[in-house]
Amino acid sequence: MRTVTRRAVRAILLDDDARIVLLKRTRPGREVYWTAPGGTVEPEDASLEDALRRELGEELGAEVDRFSRVFLFSSADNAQLTVQYVYVCHLVRMDVSTRHGPEFNDPGRGRSTPTPCPCSATA
Repeated sequence: MRTVTRRAVRAILLDDDARIVLLKRTRPGREVYWTAPGGTVEPEDASLEDALRRELGEELGAEVDRFSRVFLFSSADNAQLTVQYVYVCHLVRMDVSTRHGPEFNDPGRGRSTPTPCPCSATA
């Protein structure tokens, strides 16, 4: 059996108020969980940064700048190896009314709520 590799990008997304923007995910039959925004690198994406810009536009209606890749990790599940590239980037603006993509057209995929969270240990 051949291993299929999936590439994905994630953002540690910081806004001007020293908050990190996370997605609160609510899915049918699962407990609520939090995740960093991002997703699969598609064949039409010219680069990892382009894939991240596209994913953040879809999931958050966000525009970002100041990309810095900070780490990557991989995980294996059955016959698939997933490699995730994680970037720190700055949130320029976010307009959730412009979010789009398959996850917003299928109620079975649950809800995804962008949530700014304080980064400070004293918050």
